Amino acid sequence: MPSLDARLIVADLSSGDSARFEDATLIISEIEADSKIDPQPFVESLFSENDKVVFWSEIALEHLGVRAQQSIPALLTVLERGSPLLRQAAVKTLARVGPCDGPAREGIFKAFGDASSFVRREALQACIHLHGHSRRELDLISAMSADPDEAVSSWSEIALRNIRLGDLQSPNPYEGCQAWQAILSWG
Repeated sequence: MPSLDARLIVADLSSGDSARFEDATLIISEIEADSKIDPQPFVESLFSENDKVVFWSEIALEHLGVRAQQSIPALLTVLERGSPLLRQAAVKTLARVGPCDGPAREGIFKAFGDASSFVRREALQACIHLHGHSRRELDLISAMSADPDEAVSSWSEIALRNIRLGDLQSPNPYEGCQAWQAILSWG
């Protein structure tokens, strides 16, 4: 994919022109982790008053993965102020941009207490993409089996099963986490 200008994509999202908006969403849907694009305009767009701009910026950042780690503070803000749809997307994006980042992980686990069952379920799904779960984190995931929402409570088991499967398939369950790798190499 050629180099992309995120500022132009955000301008198209914000334009009010339905054709430009649709073109921007199609471009965002094709962004990948190695795409030549600056994530910062999408980070700045997380503060927009336009929920559609915020949502599609979250999608772009999710696609960029850890290259968009600078978005974590802004995504945590969306978790506090956004609509349920935006909070749900923020949780998913946090897992992709900060699978080893402490504040990102805290935000995901804090979402277990969200008023929206959709956000709580997404938080459980997001946990599957985190690396090197602590005993405390696994206990928090397990405790979600008592959630009053049936879909959320069933996702507790699904998340734990997928986490265990991922750990079994990986020779190093902390793979990708630089801090954990440094700690493991001390021995």
